[in-house]
Amino acid sequence: DYNVGLPTPFACRPSLGARLFVRNNTSRFFLTVLGELTNWRAETRLRSAELLLILAVFCEEHLTKDLHRTLNNFAKAIDIELSSHHEHEHLKVFDQIEQVLCLTAKFVDPATYLRLARPRMTED
Repeated sequence: DYNVGLPTPFACRPSLGARLFVRNNTSRFFLTVLGELTNWRAETRLRSAELLLILAVFCEEHLTKDLHRTLNNFAKAIDIELSSHHEHEHLKVFDQIEQVLCLTAKFVDPATYLRLARPRMTED
């Protein structure tokens, strides 16, 4: 069910027209928003993670186009947040990234993202 597990403020799945509009325009700025996850300013990283969560709701399975970059940038962002000195701020970014990953897992076939994530998980 697409309506279960959506983040606030979404009570239900966005309308088809809204999803198509956002999906058709996301490619223009998606990689830039991903890049902002590793910005030196904590506020910029948080806003980027929040925007990615909203985009995940609207784009659904169409996020697979740049999934390899998405996963790499999430890993970099998590590394940055772990080294951050702002204890309460990095928890907000972690929460946003976790929600994006949960939505991605909901909409994307596991074979797609496990193939990309497995090498990083077995590095350590």
